[in-house]
Amino acid sequence: MNDPFNNSELTTILVVSNLKASKTYYLDVLGAELKAKVAEHKAALQARLSESLAGSTAELSSKGGFLDDYSGQLDERREALKALLKDLR
Repeated sequence: MNDPFNNSELTTILVVSNLKASKTYYLDVLGAELKAKVAEHKAALQARLSESLAGSTAELSSKGGFLDDYSGQLDERREALKALLKDLR
């Protein structure tokens, strides 16, 4: 005979005499604990990501100057081309 409880989970059903107080407790107290745990894990994950991406971020940051220089050169050439076209008219 197969075990009917195999691969089953036990759950708890609470029977309370004061529904409003119970709801307040579960939402305010346990909800706050859950939010705190989520915030704690989020901070830890952000720290790990920052640490693991520090080298890549620094590399990209250093390349930002190159892109600014290139953009400046393009602007200069655009202005020179406009002046040349104006002279040709």
